[in-house]
Amino acid sequence: MIMVVKRNISVSGTLLCAMMLMGVARAKADSPPAGAQSIVNNGGFEDWQAAPEALRKSMDCPRAPTGWSVQPAQDAKSCSLRRDTANKRGGRFSVRLGNSNTKSGLSLAQRIDAEAECRYVIRLWFKGDHIDAYHPKGVIVHVAASSQSDKHDTGLWSGVLRAADKTAPPNSGTFDWHELVATFDTPLDTRSILLLVELRGAGVLWLDDVQVTRLEKCKQVESY
Repeated sequence: MIMVVKRNISVSGTLLCAMMLMGVARAKADSPPAGAQSIVNNGGFEDWQAAPEALRKSMDCPRAPTGWSVQPAQDAKSCSLRRDTANKRGGRFSVRLGNSNTKSGLSLAQRIDAEAECRYVIRLWFKGDHIDAYHPKGVIVHVAASSQSDKHDTGLWSGVLRAADKTAPPNSGTFDWHELVATFDTPLDTRSILLLVELRGAGVLWLDDVQVTRLEKCKQVESY
């Protein structure tokens, strides 16, 4: 079971963000202990660098947020990624993902060192504008766990922790900043986690203040 908490400010339209994690999680959104630090690198999108040449050629992305990988899907020419100074929650910037193709999309991903058999909380803020999504629809958040057998960073993931890629009801239109909060437990032998946030379909998605914080050690999690 996973607990997802959404907080909204002046919502217009329908928000869609679904998460299901394989494992056992508390039926409430826990708060990290005092002084706990997020393990996400550049979760506030304050640091940017020149995008790799291949990415600049494939899509409109002159700069990329440090610590994150940008992954366009299908029609990359329809995709754009920018830092935004006008739409933000804190600091100087947010990241703006844009897409003009209803059958395409793009995502931001980060691989993070994590401990086995621990409870974590993920928090992120996002905002949408005229998202016209296709199936699977809308804003998708994935979390996947990598076991210690992946010693050479092969990019192969165990999949024992994974967010759902199915959403209902469909997301469309425009919505203001929302916070998503969810807790999850890492299975035995977890070495790292992959966090991926994806815009599927046309529209604009802003992200800011992404955090993953360890809460506590927990009992062994049953894997499937």
